[in-house]
Amino acid sequence: MLLDNTKNTADLNLQFLTQCLAPYIVMIEDELNNKLINSDDLYFDLEEKCLLRTDLQSTANYYQTLVNAGIMSIGEAREMLGLSVIEGTDKLVIPYTKISDNTINAENSLEKEGEQ
Repeated sequence: MLLDNTKNTADLNLQFLTQCLAPYIVMIEDELNNKLINSDDLYFDLEEKCLLRTDLQSTANYYQTLVNAGIMSIGEAREMLGLSVIEGTDKLVIPYTKISDNTINAENSLEKEGEQ
């Protein structure tokens, strides 16, 4: 059942994936694991990311957030997007804060200058 408040195609794709396809994907993975693999170390995991690629703005924001937070390198983000990895992009970007921009106020709580 699709919700009435869908905003765009990306929302519809997400709803279709989670509400319609997900149970079938799990059943297929389970069947492949039961019939083809007799090991606890190996398993089938079907990739659903390609179904969510229609919302490019959200995808770009997601990877930008991970790279800026130092969770993922630029090279890893490019690899996840299916792009070729550029040499030298395998280093993490570590975020920092200038200590001089922060002050301790009268209540001993940390706040940035200019914020109240």
